[in-house]
Amino acid sequence: MTVYTTGYAIDLEAISSTPRSEAVGIVEIALEELSATGDLVDDDVIALEVIFGLREVSSFPKHIDLAVAFRWFCKNFGVVLPGTMCGVYVLEIDTALLNGIPPFGFPAGDENISHIALAQVKQEREKLAGCVEEVATIDTVEDLSWLADERRTFLRWLDICIEKDKDLVVTQA
Repeated sequence: MTVYTTGYAIDLEAISSTPRSEAVGIVEIALEELSATGDLVDDDVIALEVIFGLREVSSFPKHIDLAVAFRWFCKNFGVVLPGTMCGVYVLEIDTALLNGIPPFGFPAGDENISHIALAQVKQEREKLAGCVEEVATIDTVEDLSWLADERRTFLRWLDICIEKDKDLVVTQA
């Protein structure tokens, strides 16, 4: 199965400081929309409440599926970054996204959600500056132009996050 990653530029700090009364309304809207599409499960309620500060991270089960709630959240509060990309692990680069840590204090382990804060985005962009050209130095008979293209997409995502002064959140589908 092929894994594709979608990137979003989002100001996570602004979301986490949403006033409680506004957060309650946002979560209600999210639950209505997810319910209408038939996608709503108990995990989504818990995840959305944590995202918007209505529930403590420590008060949810360790193994919940964050994918649906985060896709709704990213679609509604983030800027969708251009293109899709292969799974980050396929890029064969050293990036904090490989740690698979979701934002808002959720524990690592959900391979569908990961993020890096703006400060880390800036560091990674600098560190990965030559990663596209590096593909040409890989000794193989395989055509790796696809890998260069995927790395270009990733670098473009980092550049957009820096330009917009936002954090990077990625979801896998």
